[in-house]
Amino acid sequence: MGVVTGNMTFAAQLSTDAFAGIRRVGEDGHAQSERRRSLRLPLQWCAYVSRAGATHPLRGKTKNLSSHGFYCVLNECLTLGERISCDLVVPTHISRNFDDVLLIRCQAWVLRAEPAGVGEGYGLACRIEDYCLINGAAGDAPPSALPTTVESV
Repeated sequence: MGVVTGNMTFAAQLSTDAFAGIRRVGEDGHAQSERRRSLRLPLQWCAYVSRAGATHPLRGKTKNLSSHGFYCVLNECLTLGERISCDLVVPTHISRNFDDVLLIRCQAWVLRAEPAGVGEGYGLACRIEDYCLINGAAGDAPPSALPTTVESV
């Protein structure tokens, strides 16, 4: 299992330059520029969110991801300003094995917590502070068995 670590912001790795030509389409069908400082990609990935002192992570799903953070939905509401650990499960599509994944293990801050809708749980906007990439099959390394520290380079 390979691990890539970093202490730079997530923005430095997931550059928006690669997505500079992408525009959001509004409800009226016209192209709109993204007003935020980085483009949000609509990615629905599994997210395992761990709170300080919790014995098991909460399982949720991302709605979008940017170079600065992510928005996810959980069944439990978290506290504004809370620091969390999160494993974002990225499918690699390299093999026919659905368990072949890349994990983005990150430390993040909850910037916004809101009801996601009737019966949908709670939406959380989180800013990524630090991360590491873990390459390996999910069956070989479930989130609870993966390293819990992030080493800086």
